[in-house]
Amino acid sequence: MKIIEKLGQALNLPVVNTYTGLVLTPYDVRVIDIVFKEPDPKKGTEGGFFLNFFVDVPLDEPGDPFNPVNAKEINAIIKKNKIWGKTVSVLAADRSLIVRRVEAPAMEHDELVESLRLTEREALPYPMENAVVDAMVIGPSAAEGQVRVTMAALDAGVAQKYNDFIHRTYFRHIAISIVPNAIAALVEHSKIIDKESTVPFVSIGKSMTGIYIFHGKEMKFTRDIGVGGENFTDALVGEYEVEGETVEISEEDAEDLKVIFGIPRGEDLFEDAVGGVTGEMLLERLKPALEKMVMELGRSIDYFKNEHQIYDIPAVYLIGSAASLKHLPEFLTENLGYQFHAYDPFSDFVQIDEEKELGMERSKVAEMGPGYAVSVGLALDQGSRINLLPQKLRYSIKNLAKRVAPLAAIVLYLLLVMAISGGAIAFRNKLDAKIEAVQAKISGLKLEQEIGAVLEVKIVNLKNEIKGVETRMTVYPELKGRDLTWNRLYNEVQNLIPQDMALTKMVIRFDNPEEYASDGEMYSRQIVMEGRIRGKPNEQVKTLQQFLHKIQEAEYFPHATLLGSKQDRSAEGDTILLFAVAADVRRGSK
Repeated sequence: MKIIEKLGQALNLPVVNTYTGLVLTPYDVRVIDIVFKEPDPKKGTEGGFFLNFFVDVPLDEPGDPFNPVNAKEINAIIKKNKIWGKTVSVLAADRSLIVRRVEAPAMEHDELVESLRLTEREALPYPMENAVVDAMVIGPSAAEGQVRVTMAALDAGVAQKYNDFIHRTYFRHIAISIVPNAIAALVEHSKIIDKESTVPFVSIGKSMTGIYIFHGKEMKFTRDIGVGGENFTDALVGEYEVEGETVEISEEDAEDLKVIFGIPRGEDLFEDAVGGVTGEMLLERLKPALEKMVMELGRSIDYFKNEHQIYDIPAVYLIGSAASLKHLPEFLTENLGYQFHAYDPFSDFVQIDEEKELGMERSKVAEMGPGYAVSVGLALDQGSRINLLPQKLRYSIKNLAKRVAPLAAIVLYLLLVMAISGGAIAFRNKLDAKIEAVQAKISGLKLEQEIGAVLEVKIVNLKNEIKGVETRMTVYPELKGRDLTWNRLYNEVQNLIPQDMALTKMVIRFDNPEEYASDGEMYSRQIVMEGRIRGKPNEQVKTLQQFLHKIQEAEYFPHATLLGSKQDRSAEGDTILLFAVAADVRRGSK
């Protein structure tokens, strides 16, 4: 087993039963590695999740998390701690990230994602074509045939930057995940959280605080508020009047005071912090930021309770870099009336092996637990709920095989050459001759394949001229000349869809370009749309008529024909109207 592990480390291949989460921000990189151990009756251990490694390193180049220098820092950490062969899940911490809770028709995952690309285009501040989109069904909706969905979108350029950055490290990139998924993983594995109750998590970051409320393992509410740990630090910076003298507190001093005093209370109020500045004076400076946090948290929880008619909230859990602030849970409990707790995964379900060298006392690890909660959740989630890393970029055995195959062929060839070098030159000459013969045959075969491919293309082109070729609209080529681009055509169709209608298929027909309509216009393309309409039967017919009317009034669809429609039942037993409509696409004048 040790030999296999050594070989895996040498080749940097993934090690089973380990989970790595990485949070990359403009300020630091936070990495945690969790290992799952089976129960060992001989040693009397129960097994479960164990902390293998964790580190928080400030970036040498703050403000640019994707700087290659930061990747070198991570590689130095990997080498020092010998954490080879790790598949890593990365947090999407970018302004382009959009997370929405929507309702959609029940359908397969891939169809659902494509449907959301069509219906949620206006929800993004950037073109949907430039977004990586994924979604997760969180439960049935009150509306028949509908489901509640968590949808996430990330700028594709940002996703590529994350992937390029991870590729500069020894990690294997398998997922770009989001905070709600990380918290859902914590709730799933927790031993202290009542999974059937209402469970709010408050993630306090440097500049923002996220509120995530779960009920029955399902996220019901999320909101961001503009106050975080930096606001507390900034509030403490400045001049203080002490007995007629001015005392200046720098940002560095403020950060230290925040860690030492937290939210001053009790005896801390009368403690001399620095230069005669007392804890009470610090509290006065902190009050505006604290009052804003209290107000926004209270408003958010009250809104959730009224919206969902849920009033019993046994506990609120604090996580994030500022969640360990001294006395913060007590302050929030007193001002909001809920029991606030700093959530530490290392005191919950992630165990710490007594023999493990962590470089610090166990009590210090517990203090840092809330700051690593999201990283732990990322590691355990591994993008299983929502993954914003494009499929082709995800590390997998299949993708690895594609990359390794050429290298394996070269290695085998070199081994063959080494074996041959020990034989007679005559034998090598014969072998070379055989290789040349095989290469000649392969070249001939390749030529035949190329000729066959050309003939096949010609045959397809002939068939196109006779009856057209149907091409699914999952690829959007940019057409030349005066033709509409698929992007424009896609937008036109989306703007015509009524509320209760969902398209299930879009097919493009390429007709004979020599055929012209009687009005002098040329229609060389036709779009066929299939879909379903929900609602009452009479309303379904009106919706279909409305759709046809909109198409015929549209600038780019001069003719439209109803190919057919029929009543059917959905998987849930609801009456739906299935239909197929064909519309010509205007190209230009004769």
